[in-house]
Amino acid sequence: MSYFHLTITDRIKIETYLELGLKPCQIASKLGVHKSTISRELRRCQNGYSAALAQEQYDHRAKQKGRKSRLTPTLKKEIE
Repeated sequence: MSYFHLTITDRIKIETYLELGLKPCQIASKLGVHKSTISRELRRCQNGYSAALAQEQYDHRAKQKGRKSRLTPTLKKEIE
């Protein structure tokens, strides 16, 4: 099974469908994703859903992923 991340376009659609009063399972059906994908996305934004804020949070988390550097500030200065 392949996985993918929601795009800003998907998030805008989610926000629009919520404003129209659709339920998470209906939104999932329209976007072609599992209902838990929508539920998790909505749970992350507890104070009302905003596509722009959700994308900003996603971008921030994406930057934070990955292996931590072993370089200490002192070692980094020595290398430079």
